Amino acid sequence: MAQKKKKWVLFKSTTTIPANIAGTKEDKRLPKGECENLPEGYANFLITSGLAEICDEPKKTTKKTTPVKTTKKTTKKTTPVKTTQKADADAAKKLEEAQGVVDGIAAKMEEMSEGDDGWAELTAQLNDARTALAELQTSA
Repeated sequence: MAQKKKKWVLFKSTTTIPANIAGTKEDKRLPKGECENLPEGYANFLITSGLAEICDEPKKTTKKTTPVKTTKKTTKKTTPVKTTQKADADAAKKLEEAQGVVDGIAAKMEEMSEGDDGWAELTAQLNDARTALAELQTSA
């Protein structure tokens, strides 16, 4: 089974990583300046949100050390990666928006009964929204 791509990120502030992302039983709280290896999609989200930045894998030592923060020069050299990260973040945002549309229409329909005014129109909108969401999911 192939492993998911991961990325090292450095947190700009104290951050809580959800347990399902961290691969632990409980949420993981990371202090400012801490590096963590996270799934690429979530790492890209944190980077584009300004909560973290890319960092190099910390060197393994027996002493506790503070991870080295990446410099602006290193970040500038990774411009092609940033473009890919932005595309990944844009795709994630589109997926989230499409899911929101589906959820919103479904919520409206839960308040109605079949045969109410607008039911057929909402059904058509829901089908279109689900199709658009499925297309985004398959292209991601």
